[in-house]
Amino acid sequence: MSKQLKQAFLEDLTSYLKYLNHLLTSSLQIKELSEQKDVEALDLAINNRERLLKILHVYKAKVEEKLDQKDRLSFGPEFYQNFEKIEEDIQIFLNFIKKIDKQAIDGLNREKREMVKQISSFSKIKSYLKAV
Repeated sequence: MSKQLKQAFLEDLTSYLKYLNHLLTSSLQIKELSEQKDVEALDLAINNRERLLKILHVYKAKVEEKLDQKDRLSFGPEFYQNFEKIEEDIQIFLNFIKKIDKQAIDGLNREKREMVKQISSFSKIKSYLKAV
């Protein structure tokens, strides 16, 4: 494989890894905002995350497109083995992000249940006061 193709691949891979890092930062921010109950900032963070996911999918597709089985072999066995390790690390990283997202979602669900309880209690008090 030519040096230009290797360079283009490495640039796309670097961008993909950079956006994975942004995804982690986004997940941590959403988790923190869900704990702080800052609804406006949380909504903005979720919208930014959706855009980030679209960008990530583009770079992932670019990397996969440039690295089909034939291209991997032409890069040479050492490069191929290193990339397999990178793929494993990316998967571990994505699983870590999923755990953070699950914690944030669980926190939001807990908050939602608490709000439902409060609304229910408020409705009961309101009904009681109307009856009196």
